Amino acid sequence: MNFRARIEKLFSYKAVLWEMSLKHLKSKYSGSMLGLWWAVIIPLILAFSINFIFVQVFKVQAKNYAFFILSGMIPWAFFSNTLSEAAGAFFAHSSILKQSSFPREFVVISVVLANFLNFCIGLLFLLPLFIFFNLKVFLLLPALLCAILLYLLFVAGLSLLCSVANVFLRDMAHFLSIGLMIWFWVTPVFYSSGMLDPFYRWVLFLNPMTYFVVFYQDILFAAKMSSGWTFFACVGISVIFFMGGYVCFLKLEPKILKKI
Repeated sequence: MNFRARIEKLFSYKAVLWEMSLKHLKSKYSGSMLGLWWAVIIPLILAFSINFIFVQVFKVQAKNYAFFILSGMIPWAFFSNTLSEAAGAFFAHSSILKQSSFPREFVVISVVLANFLNFCIGLLFLLPLFIFFNLKVFLLLPALLCAILLYLLFVAGLSLLCSVANVFLRDMAHFLSIGLMIWFWVTPVFYSSGMLDPFYRWVLFLNPMTYFVVFYQDILFAAKMSSGWTFFACVGISVIFFMGGYVCFLKLEPKILKKI
């Protein structure tokens, strides 16, 4: 099947993708008393916990530090949760993959979209806090929408890569859980690049998540447009990872079906 025919097939099954995404989102909170409120509660708890440790215990002098952390924690939570769930998606849905005719990448993309909806709901509830904190954030909503869409492409592409890798390397899920812990500490969620010794800053610039987290922090916390370098870096990273992940899946799709 050529690429154009594949895209046409994706659009013809878009209702199936939406249904799968909603089903996955509902299953995340099945039997939960707080339900979708966890999308708001978890980033808040993490942000204020880190704020307490660094401000009250280590006496870090930073104005509105909790808001700074929260602006980076919201996108990080979406990123880490999505990758963790997407890694095992093919095995979790192995029965329907061999029986159904819908595009098989939907298994991973539905996980991404379910977590994306969860992310958007959490952001929708928390956004008024940032606008109240600084009214200029309201004027930057178009830039925030751009950041969200670019981030979705990046996470979707990386999720496809992780899910494909997990089919051929079953330890991938374990490596990923360890990798995400390390990745969190080398991503400027609770510190800025200016707080690091110049010798270590190169690590941040090699980390694709740095550019997206800075993009969100600039808009939500600093209430300013990100630099052109940050924007174009996010565009390039999004396109490269999405196309790379999708092409990788298409090439290995026949082997994936034999492995699961």
